[in-house]
Amino acid sequence: MSNFFFDPGAEIEGEDQLGSGDFQPMPPGVYRLEVEATEPKRTKAGGSGLNLTMRVVSGEHAGRKVWQWINITHPTSVKAAAIGQREMRDLCRAVGHTGPLRSPDDLCGIPFTAELRIEPGRDGYEARNRVRRFIAPKQEGGKYEAPQRSTSSTSGGSWV
Repeated sequence: MSNFFFDPGAEIEGEDQLGSGDFQPMPPGVYRLEVEATEPKRTKAGGSGLNLTMRVVSGEHAGRKVWQWINITHPTSVKAAAIGQREMRDLCRAVGHTGPLRSPDDLCGIPFTAELRIEPGRDGYEARNRVRRFIAPKQEGGKYEAPQRSTSSTSGGSWV
């Protein structure tokens, strides 16, 4: 690259927006998040699920990311599939989505509330945040208050 130049001593425009780079888990608690990206995947065992990248949208930890795998089908465990499908249903309710979910894009960019926990590190991985539960908006007059979609989200892959 003959035209390449970078000065590591120069001021970086926008650096103040990058956050601390701290990858320690956030304290357990209730946070406002939005799904930023989705990736439907097949498992090696023949099941399917959805990788979610979520971003904290407000408060002290705004901008921090949380990653979550949700099992949708499992070839040998009805219980694992049921747990994942319940998580998926609760996420849909939390973002105000009703009816069949035709695309994971429908989950993106809508702020919702979730309770996070810390999953201890294991198998060489550090401790990390996980969603304990997705929290649906309060019902008013028998209807969910539908959250509003933002414009900063992406998804990838085809729906499972």
